[in-house]
Amino acid sequence: MSPPETATNLKMAVNTTNLRTDDLFEALQARILGDEWPAGGRLPSERELAESYDTNRNTLREALRRLEQAGLVTVRQGQGVSVTDFRRTGSLELASPFILHGRDVREKAQIILDLLEPRKRVLEFVVERFIERYQPADLLVLETAHRAIRAAETVRSAPGLIAAETDFYEGLVAATRDQIARWMARPLLELNRDIQTRWSGIVVFEPSLSQFTSKFLAAAVARDTATALVLLRKHYDTIDLTVRAMLTPLAGIPPKGKDAP
Repeated sequence: MSPPETATNLKMAVNTTNLRTDDLFEALQARILGDEWPAGGRLPSERELAESYDTNRNTLREALRRLEQAGLVTVRQGQGVSVTDFRRTGSLELASPFILHGRDVREKAQIILDLLEPRKRVLEFVVERFIERYQPADLLVLETAHRAIRAAETVRSAPGLIAAETDFYEGLVAATRDQIARWMARPLLELNRDIQTRWSGIVVFEPSLSQFTSKFLAAAVARDTATALVLLRKHYDTIDLTVRAMLTPLAGIPPKGKDAP
């Protein structure tokens, strides 16, 4: 059993003074997502937290309120702050910080694997709406992003490819003119971007993203939804095979046809 938290040993975990609410929220969130404070336990008292982070009670309470909104804690008057089981009560917004702060590599790899199919399904919906509703000016945005994708591939720049791919899909989502499509797609696309940024080893240059976007734009000009969807599925099915091959061992999943150790 770990020793009780005190203001002294809490101070050892931080090296900052007068934290803003955003900084304090992120610092506390990191410790919860890293399972330093496990589900069912309680955070140190407000006094201890305020002293250890050298902040005032108002700033701390606002950070705690945001933790509660994120599904990380439950605040009850007179009973302190309890850590919730964020794996059950949290939402998609926690996935990106969990990839950064979580301690279990297997669990993080599994989360990325679990993202692949929902990402593709949501993009299919976005493509349908896009082909139906885009305006000519929207294609110019996508063509600009396509050229940036091609340039990044030429020099094999992972950061450049991530940025250009993000711009392409942001343009695609915006052109749907569908608020539900935007709300569904953006969290997944932002998570996909963050994962690639933090785990650059899973950025895939083959198959070529620019070849896909070139053919996709041709289908879009023709308002050919069926072809656009086939292109999307084929591209991501191929990419996901590569990503799964890289991450399945990290997730501790035995090869098909073999028993787990």
